[in-house]
Amino acid sequence: MFLINGMKAILVMRNRKPSKNYYDDEDMKEVPIKVCPWGEHDVVRFGLYTVPEAQGYFMTHRWCKADIGDQLKYQGKTYSILKVEEGWIFNRVEFKVLAVK
Repeated sequence: MFLINGMKAILVMRNRKPSKNYYDDEDMKEVPIKVCPWGEHDVVRFGLYTVPEAQGYFMTHRWCKADIGDQLKYQGKTYSILKVEEGWIFNRVEFKVLAVK
């Protein structure tokens, strides 16, 4: 249900291997994804909660494996993901909203 033309971004997934070294900065994987930038008024209109520290919001596909602490590279800037919200339609996750700082 991602009905818009998404813009290219890179999701940097960190520390996804089951190891005991949580501070390994070399354990990262970059995955190209499509996102749509959102403003706070869009997030409130869709009934999602805002995050006080967030500088922006991005909507992405439901199969995106973004998690808290990952990074998002978009238009030459690097954002840290603070919160991942799921948008449910007809008992299925249709999109995810990433709150970034």
